[in-house]
Amino acid sequence: MKTLRRAVSCAVLPLCACGHGLSGEYTAGQHAFFDKLVFRSGSEVEVGFMNETGTGSYRIDGKRVLVTVNGRTQAFAIEGDCVDGGPDIGRYCKR
Repeated sequence: MKTLRRAVSCAVLPLCACGHGLSGEYTAGQHAFFDKLVFRSGSEVEVGFMNETGTGSYRIDGKRVLVTVNGRTQAFAIEGDCVDGGPDIGRYCKR
């Protein structure tokens, strides 16, 4: 029975890690509004803008991430190792 539990745990653990969400630094592409987005554990995000850093929160909603800083929320589409806020906000890819 212990062997079965261990096998199931090993099989499920990578799936959990893949579905967990975003982590680490995402740097801006050309013509992006922010300098970078840094996704931390506990749903915390740091947003770099003009050499300043603001802290906010994020939550994943299907294939998008909602980033909230200072009461304002911006939706980003999750596209592989990148998040895309559209033409006004820009695209950010994992560093």
